[in-house]
Amino acid sequence: MEKGFPSHYDAVLYECSCGSYEKYSKLLFCCECRKFACEGCCKESLDTTFCPFCFECSTLGEFNSKKNRCFNCRLCPLCFSYLVIKSTNEDKSYFKCNSCFWTSRESGLSDRTNHRSYPDFDNKEMEDEVASLSEYLKKLANIVKKSEKIRSIKKKENFSNNKYQLQRSYEQKLKKTKFEDEIQVPTVVSVSDIPEIDESYIMEDVQGKLLPTLDQKIEQYGLGLGKLQPIPAYNVCKKTYRCLTGDHLLCRLEYSLSTVKFKIFSTAWTFLPQIKVVPKGFNHTNEWNNLMLVVKNSSASVVRVKLLPLRNDDSCYVECFDPDVEFTLTAKDDAFEIDESFSLFFNEQRQEDNPLTFRKGCRAGLNFKVKPKVDGDSSFFNMKVKFSPIHKNDDGRDSICHILFNYRLAETLKSLDHDVFLWTQMEMNMVVKNVLGKPEGVNEIKIPITFKDKLKIEGLKVFQSMMFNKDDAYDLWWTGQEFKEMRLESCEQMLNIGNETLLKLKNENFDIAIGHFHDLCPLALAKTVNVKKLIWVTHGTSVYDFAAIQMGLRTFPASISHPLSSYSDEMSFYERIINLFWHLSTLDFVNLPQNLLYEENFMYKKRKEYKDNEDLWDLSKNVPILFINGERFLDFPRPFPLGITFMGEVGKKSSSKNLPEEIEAIIKKANKGIILFSLGTVSNTTNMPKQMIHSFVEGFGQFPEYQILWRMEMNIPEASKYENINLLKWLPQKALMKHPKTKLLIAHGGYNSFLEASQTGVPVILMPLFADQFINAKRAQRFGIAEVLDKLSLTPEKVSYAMNKVLKDPIYSINAKKLSLMLNDKPSNDSYAILRHRIKLAVSNRPLFMLQSSQKLNFIQFYNLDQILILVGTFIILSL
Repeated sequence: MEKGFPSHYDAVLYECSCGSYEKYSKLLFCCECRKFACEGCCKESLDTTFCPFCFECSTLGEFNSKKNRCFNCRLCPLCFSYLVIKSTNEDKSYFKCNSCFWTSRESGLSDRTNHRSYPDFDNKEMEDEVASLSEYLKKLANIVKKSEKIRSIKKKENFSNNKYQLQRSYEQKLKKTKFEDEIQVPTVVSVSDIPEIDESYIMEDVQGKLLPTLDQKIEQYGLGLGKLQPIPAYNVCKKTYRCLTGDHLLCRLEYSLSTVKFKIFSTAWTFLPQIKVVPKGFNHTNEWNNLMLVVKNSSASVVRVKLLPLRNDDSCYVECFDPDVEFTLTAKDDAFEIDESFSLFFNEQRQEDNPLTFRKGCRAGLNFKVKPKVDGDSSFFNMKVKFSPIHKNDDGRDSICHILFNYRLAETLKSLDHDVFLWTQMEMNMVVKNVLGKPEGVNEIKIPITFKDKLKIEGLKVFQSMMFNKDDAYDLWWTGQEFKEMRLESCEQMLNIGNETLLKLKNENFDIAIGHFHDLCPLALAKTVNVKKLIWVTHGTSVYDFAAIQMGLRTFPASISHPLSSYSDEMSFYERIINLFWHLSTLDFVNLPQNLLYEENFMYKKRKEYKDNEDLWDLSKNVPILFINGERFLDFPRPFPLGITFMGEVGKKSSSKNLPEEIEAIIKKANKGIILFSLGTVSNTTNMPKQMIHSFVEGFGQFPEYQILWRMEMNIPEASKYENINLLKWLPQKALMKHPKTKLLIAHGGYNSFLEASQTGVPVILMPLFADQFINAKRAQRFGIAEVLDKLSLTPEKVSYAMNKVLKDPIYSINAKKLSLMLNDKPSNDSYAILRHRIKLAVSNRPLFMLQSSQKLNFIQFYNLDQILILVGTFIILSL
């Protein structure tokens, strides 16, 4: 880090993995290898071509047809500057050079209605090089064309999927498609070394050389062949940078605005904290000077940064005796500050010699005391930067909403004397607050998931904002496709954990694996580590079609509503039609399309671990148990076999903790009671529309005798005028639901909130946002404990009306108490009896309880459509 540099990020040099020092803007980052790389330690390859003047991109297929030229641009034949198109009053145009003022009219060329029709010179030497490169690209294009043809067949989306027994014909079609012959990739012969540029081209003044000399005119190609004509502008090749270790894509340069959405640019500034030098006066030799640094976090995660000044006896380095400093920076797009409980320093006591002067959001300023040893501007400040992305939690641990459920399940299994190992994927950067950490005695391996296309992260933000808006058919399809690609990428990264870790897991000799039923990836993970038994587990009370069908239980759409629909078990004729289309849409949890399952299966079969003929679809039929996370009484009545069962609540805590003093003070101010308002952990409340916020604020203001505890991640100035509205970034919801002063819960319809309200006997007002929250609202209304708000037509009047109805009508409270007593009235006091019994069944070698005969029936056979067809055909024949 140079001391005399101007205020810029390039004043700081970073050490690359190859040992060289590069500027911040020149570093790339490999998400697969977890290493920074410069252009010197990357592999370059030809991507596409573009015009250096208008930046129009041309694909490799257009390379030959355009002769590597830009049809829009021409160069001056005298000074080789870019020619400007001048228009006339007659809707015609001509070329003019703004450097030497040459025009096409000087060569006797008439004005044209289309500037592309102007003749131009051909450079024979350039044409020969283009022709040889074109032949090479033709061979590559032929290889790509054959590969894409095979890939298009292999990745053909079969929306009917295995539900209609078309997978076998699909597999047979793949076997018939093979390469006719082995493709040989042509080798590229390196050209001669590029000569060095004469320094005079850079050092000498060029202002006097705008007008060409006589020698330049004589040397002008084509001067003796005719009049001067515009020169075509040749395209420049665009490079693609790849990692040398694993050939991973690092940078694909894009210049066209129309193709910016396809840009892949893994630069260092999306991962590495930026450090900027801010000059503060003059630097004096052998005296202590102030060196101001500004550190900025441009990533999408909260980052813990540690700066360690290093000492060096070399005279070109400055002296610095300041201690190490460690601090936290919020994510770049965070609209709120870090919670006070999420400490700024590991050491809370600030000392006078602490270099940190300020920290605000994603920026921090540090003032170091340095002493230059020699005169001049070549003094360097040597410093090591340690940083790590983290997810905020009130106890400093990182967590994600679904991981909390995994922790509770692991805690329960550990209490039942099982040895538990967690294989966790960390993605989406969803911030969750909960006091539950990783259970004691449970080992865990966390796989950080990074997406090659950085727009996927933006897609997640769009998905979170969509929760508060209208979800039309296109939105459902779009989110399904986005999640499908992300699940494929996540599964592949989960499998690529390294041979050493895989060998360690294999040596553990696990008896059984428990995986979430979103897709087939848990089957691939289990097979990779030689675990032959697997149990499916769900997050909510819904059983989705693909898992149930593989276990031999097919759906009856007339009485069983789809998990993503908003219907109860009693449907009208129109609702039954819509519900049937939902089941035929092949959309499951969070709009995941079922063709994801086929692509996951195809991805796994390409891996070297796949050695037998048994694919993931076959393995899914061997899963004996499916645990439904929830209480059986809260779901709509439905016949289930022995292998599909509700496991009740997991991870119960017998001891109750005291509430924080801040919340206790709020409860004491409540005259009639408290009202909780929380929209869960997945939805980002900073995306709430202004109309929705205004409706709740004004609705809450009409109940001053109740204290409102609102979990909100940003400040709302409008709420300050009402003393009964309390904005909190975290709520101990489980403990508050058991408090006797809790009179109402306003939530989004997530299953955890629904379950807690049912167990504690608290009525609810639900505002479903997405996924299965709509059907959870129907379940709550079925018991008479809930009112439902529409997120699209919310007004203060509707909020106050629903609150007034639930608070003043005693029937809601009575029904909630009855539901609580019903859930607590069980044949056995052992909460984990079913869980313990089904695990024993899962490890049994004689799964006689499985619906194996039903698994062998296809869609037509299961619903007797073949027999109905024969009967209808016989009836038609006899009636003739």
